[in-house]
Amino acid sequence: MIEFNNSQRLGLDLDRHIALDAGAGTGKTTVMAERYVQHLIASDQRATHLTPCGPRAPLSGHGSLRAPKRERTSMEAWPGLLPSEVVAITFTRKSAAELKARIRHRVALTRALPPDEEDVDGVFDPRLRNEGDVEMLLSGLDEAPISTIDAFLSQLVQPYIDLVALYPSNQQVSEERKPLMVQDTLHAVWRIRSVEDAREAGVLNHHQAFLDARNRLVSRLGGQDQAEIVLGGLLDRSLFVEQSHRSMIQRAEAMNLGWSGRGPAPVDVLLNTIAEPVEGLLDDFIVQFHQRLNAWVQEFLLYRPQCVEPAEADTDLTRFNHLTRLATGTLPLQPGERLAWFWKALLGIATASGLVKPECTFFPRDLLPNGDGWPSGLLSKSRAKGIGKDDKAALYDRALGHISQLRRMLNSATGKLIRLLARSAFLLNPGDGFDGMPLDSVLRLDPLDDPLPAAPSERGMYVSANLQTQVLSDLLVIHTACSQILARRKS
Repeated sequence: MIEFNNSQRLGLDLDRHIALDAGAGTGKTTVMAERYVQHLIASDQRATHLTPCGPRAPLSGHGSLRAPKRERTSMEAWPGLLPSEVVAITFTRKSAAELKARIRHRVALTRALPPDEEDVDGVFDPRLRNEGDVEMLLSGLDEAPISTIDAFLSQLVQPYIDLVALYPSNQQVSEERKPLMVQDTLHAVWRIRSVEDAREAGVLNHHQAFLDARNRLVSRLGGQDQAEIVLGGLLDRSLFVEQSHRSMIQRAEAMNLGWSGRGPAPVDVLLNTIAEPVEGLLDDFIVQFHQRLNAWVQEFLLYRPQCVEPAEADTDLTRFNHLTRLATGTLPLQPGERLAWFWKALLGIATASGLVKPECTFFPRDLLPNGDGWPSGLLSKSRAKGIGKDDKAALYDRALGHISQLRRMLNSATGKLIRLLARSAFLLNPGDGFDGMPLDSVLRLDPLDDPLPAAPSERGMYVSANLQTQVLSDLLVIHTACSQILARRKS
């Protein structure tokens, strides 16, 4: 008989919800096994008073129990809980097997009569009425829900498996087999040549759409190997992909865009999906940034002939004029469009290489950048002429005050997160973001659209919103088909 210490005995209180918090080797599993056994034997416990008994069908058939009926309590009359009525959940199948073995060993040691001198391990329990009760409890442990959470939930839905699974299976796929099955599924995708092949492989519907999407993806992603890498990543995160797809459909319904989930998604849906992580922070941040940027711009507009126009000798496509257009214009209403607007402003106040770094320098030397083939359009304090010394000092001091406030906003945790998302929103739909740049600026990008050009552009390129939504739609179609093929192979 195990001697429990005070802390372990507290864990055996059946009428309380208990959390066992202890290090390895301190007896947590032993306490859990003993607590389980006490639930089986104790007649006076909260579970027996508050919850009804489950269906207690007696074991039938020859040899089901060796003890005759007169030497054991019937299941219907058993005062405690039966093994089928006590759930024990573990994280791994190994720990579940260990826990069940300990419970079985503990029950097997229980005696309804005081053990004799030779039975040194027997544990007398006066609550047992007959010796056959031990055999009855042991027989119930075979089907007891002592398992992982996956196995337990699978047992719950088993009567309704046809409603929740296309290809029902009672076996769990091991972690070692899963990558092999995913690889086998992807190979099957490339082997499909016709609608009939797709149907036989396990694709349930939209077979021609699946074939067309697969062929487009191979072309657009640079071959089967590259497409396989992308699809393998999606299959590893299937729950995330499915939840994201449902979220996009719900967002389209909320925006009254009439998208059912099939075909390319509206760009506004994707933009607002990008903005979702900062939806509660974005509006206040962007409004405040817009106000402070406008305050900085207005300081120099009052002295435009002295500070701005001399810097426009070569071109009026300058950073300052770009920022003036953004600061004096109306803010977009949709969250995704506000993110794209924010990135347009960041392009004017920092270098492109700096914006992609975690720590970025905004307003270098307290002015606008002058690189990337895009002139600043604003004179420094020393070069500005035609202003009184005191007025000039006051002007640039006020401008520095606005810059300090903007830097604090942009370098905050919220500012960094919004900056990260803003780049994605801008590249999805730049809109007029390149209009304020000189034609020879390296920041100007050409759209990459379908059909793909035979040769790359001399300038940098970005994937157009139209092509991005088409690729995303094709990925969702292939992911759905792969999931169906994988489900069939698992069964």
